[in-house]
Amino acid sequence: MPFVTFLFGTLAGRSIRFFIEGYLAVRYGEEAKQFVLHQKWYSLAAVLGLVLAYFLIPRLPFFRKLGNSQSD
Repeated sequence: MPFVTFLFGTLAGRSIRFFIEGYLAVRYGEEAKQFVLHQKWYSLAAVLGLVLAYFLIPRLPFFRKLGNSQSD
């Protein structure tokens, strides 16, 4: 991939992301902070669950059979 294309894509994506984050911070401010602090344990549990699922699901016997049959 050409460097200029990569640079432009990265800058465009980050600009959009930071604009949205800034808008949400101004719009919801302290309410969002309190919501996040109130939900921190649920959020942590959800993230840990997703990480565990990411690593454990491919190790299930059903998915191993699927992976082996595709390589034949």
